[in-house]
Amino acid sequence: MVKNSHRRTQSAQSWGGRIPLLLAVFAGVIFFVIGLITLKDYGINWDEPVHFARGQAYLSYLTTGQTQYQNPAPYVIRGVVFDEQGNPTEITPPKRVARSVFQNPTQPAQYWLKDDVGHPPLNGILAAATNRLFYGLLGWVGDINAYHLFEILIASILVGVVFLFGYQAFGPVAGWASALALATYPLFFAESHFNIKDPVVTLPITLALYFAWRAVSTKKPWLWWLVGGFFGIGLAIKFNALFIPVIIILWLVARVVSKRSFKALARLYNIQTLTAVVGGLVVGGTIFFASWPYLWTDTLARLNKIIEFYRGIGSGTQFQSEFVSANGWNAYPLQWILKTTPEVVLLLGAVGIGAAIVYAIRRRSTAALFLIWLAVPILRVSIPGSTIYGGVRQIMEFLPVLALLAGLGAQVIVQAIARIPYVEYARNPWAGAGLATFAFIPAAVSIIALHPNQNVYFNSISGGLNKAAAQNFPAAGNTYGNVFLQGVEWLNANAEPASQLALPVSTASSLPVERLRADIQINDVHFSGALRLGEYVMELSYVGFPPQRTYAVEYLENLTPVYTVSVDDVPLLKIWKNDHEHVRVGQIRSTPLQLSKVAFDTYVVDLPAVRRVWSIKIAGGELCTGTIAGHFSVKDKSGVERRLTENTPTAQLFMDENRPARELFFRFAGNEVQQITYVIDDFKDCPFLPPSTAVVEVGD
Repeated sequence: MVKNSHRRTQSAQSWGGRIPLLLAVFAGVIFFVIGLITLKDYGINWDEPVHFARGQAYLSYLTTGQTQYQNPAPYVIRGVVFDEQGNPTEITPPKRVARSVFQNPTQPAQYWLKDDVGHPPLNGILAAATNRLFYGLLGWVGDINAYHLFEILIASILVGVVFLFGYQAFGPVAGWASALALATYPLFFAESHFNIKDPVVTLPITLALYFAWRAVSTKKPWLWWLVGGFFGIGLAIKFNALFIPVIIILWLVARVVSKRSFKALARLYNIQTLTAVVGGLVVGGTIFFASWPYLWTDTLARLNKIIEFYRGIGSGTQFQSEFVSANGWNAYPLQWILKTTPEVVLLLGAVGIGAAIVYAIRRRSTAALFLIWLAVPILRVSIPGSTIYGGVRQIMEFLPVLALLAGLGAQVIVQAIARIPYVEYARNPWAGAGLATFAFIPAAVSIIALHPNQNVYFNSISGGLNKAAAQNFPAAGNTYGNVFLQGVEWLNANAEPASQLALPVSTASSLPVERLRADIQINDVHFSGALRLGEYVMELSYVGFPPQRTYAVEYLENLTPVYTVSVDDVPLLKIWKNDHEHVRVGQIRSTPLQLSKVAFDTYVVDLPAVRRVWSIKIAGGELCTGTIAGHFSVKDKSGVERRLTENTPTAQLFMDENRPARELFFRFAGNEVQQITYVIDDFKDCPFLPPSTAVVEVGD
């Protein structure tokens, strides 16, 4: 079996004929068409706006050499024309606007050239170019969807590349099953529509590894130039690409060891190959440097800042301490993969990994490459001292190789089926591909059923999203902002004319604002809390959100939602109407209560009975010349004391900013309280000499 399979693999690896390439294009086109049809149903990732704005600024700089936008088209947001300072004007907007709202006149290239520490900008630049062509010049799609068109195109090419890789490595059935495994992977399918970083960087990483494999297997050193080029492109998008050389080096070492011959080492590392490798690295470095103008001055110092940024997000806060073992290993990434991978991919992937181990033992270096490729991204976020959050989208480069291993598993299973009497027809590649297609029907059904929230998928083996949320599995239900579009569509259909909208935790940039009805005003200022001025309030809902229980968060718990987006009975987004009809208020009244000093820095207010508390006001005393710095704790009816998140002074609502500095005013969220404790943290600006009473607003 192994010999016959090896001969088929050698045949499939040849470049002869155009069938593999044509089939790869066919697979990519199918995915692109589906992505294009469904593009309108997806919102934006909350990380995208900054990439869009920066991409537009750098694109303008690279094409004109100017650090300011030169004679830009009208700056229009939802029918309002803004001037170059970002102020609204009375100018009637043109019939068709050719300028993206992310071509922000307050953030030209000059803005980013001063300080641009973060992920590299090449993806944003390419997305901006796509936007200018398909939105600005041709007007074929909307503003945001023109950026997302770039992302769908990249994801579609990746599907085709995975097909070609699987086909040439193991055969046509493996290629087709690999493409299906990737295309129907819920996380990939959803985020190929609105994730500007992770699916995008996965393509050059995959291409670099593909051409490295081709360079070695076909003994064509010139392909290393392409490896270097795609390494540079990947690096110019996200530093995940730094692990391309790690994977390649480990694979080459494993390959040489498996050959057990120094002749193999000599053939691999000849002068022609080394020259091509060095040349490729030069090409890659040039692409990285040329695409990021921020690095053109004070290069070493700025590059060091970027490295520190990555060190911080890659080994900073430990977000899932409950998954960390005594020796520091983090099981969260692997558990996430096992819980969110479709059942068919888990099954085929397990078979493929088993087959790859056998092949690697038998000196099949392609199998060794796939195993190393799968292990490196997962291990780098699992080893002691590393960190990851929000699932595994940040290491999406593991997905293509998982799909390839699933394709190998499908090939092995189809070959086994073909040995069964009367099922010899499965030896035909088309019949084998048909069997593989049939196996992926349940995964495709899940894609359709969850639309457009596929990135919250948990498989049935894990108990689904409902069980993950019940177990408080970190980030279960996190859409990364995509679900906001569904909230916008509900508001467009149901909100009263000239309604106001607030996002007290998230920001307005997280919304696809161009899709929001023009008369609905959106601003964080609109959140009125216990004043209940009738605004709509919209926020995400998932395990771990929000990171802090602020006044706004606790207040919303007292409101009854008017609309909820749910999957598997787990809320992903809620909309509230902040008025008297939808809040448990009771009769509210202000009452003076005794303020007792129990320590040099601690004061206590005892309520005569458990009441819903809405606010407290205490005068700071005549000697107080600054602000009163401290924090509150509350004791509920069961006697449990809890420190509140927000310290004083703090503006819990925008209207609180104008309160006198000497007045200690703090808002509660209608908590049921029997005692309030205030602790002064800093006496420097305000020696706290309060009167004997505090004015407390309570409700029944």
